[in-house]
Amino acid sequence: MLVRPRTVRSQIRLALGHVQQAVDDARNALEEGRASEDLQSLHPALAVHARTSLAAGARPAALAAFDELLARFVAEGTQQVSASLPDFAIAALELGRAEAFRQAIGTLKKQTPWIAAALAFAEGDFAAAAVTYAQIGS
Repeated sequence: MLVRPRTVRSQIRLALGHVQQAVDDARNALEEGRASEDLQSLHPALAVHARTSLAAGARPAALAAFDELLARFVAEGTQQVSASLPDFAIAALELGRAEAFRQAIGTLKKQTPWIAAALAFAEGDFAAAAVTYAQIGS
């Protein structure tokens, strides 16, 4: 299964400004994540798909992926927090859905530095998010 390598490559390509290639990787990761039905694959794939769709100007696709992941976080808890929360937080902020993101994350019983960093980012406190990410080595 190539979900995780595809999501990471998508993030790298997006950072390099290769938006269409990032979108292609994210789409392929999402297809594979859905086929596997593995939440540790599907959750990060949805987050990366939302973020890359936004970068490509495909707001409806981004919103659909964001809303699906939001519903899954509430219903299923979370898998691979470190892999999904950064992109999920970025999409939340860009889609104007930061409050829904905060509420969903607030339902998680275990609080981690990953969650704290993502919440800070979604609240627009980028300095606090950066400090937390630096402390956890990300």
